[in-house]
Amino acid sequence: MHDDGGRLTPSACPGMVEHLERERARIAEAMARLGTERQALDTLLAAMPTRDGRSDVPGREQPAGE
Repeated sequence: MHDDGGRLTPSACPGMVEHLERERARIAEAMARLGTERQALDTLLAAMPTRDGRSDVPGREQPAGE
């Protein structure tokens, strides 16, 4: 980082861009995996009856075909 007239701006140091690209890819993969896991959990929750016996869980979409 360096001061560019009163604000901090990143300065490229050796390997920084490659490191940041790898980190971005790692985070994107984790987000995709979590999204898939959340879908599976939402499907499971939607199929379970609530305490009052209803099978629809407010705030969650029903899986396709139901």
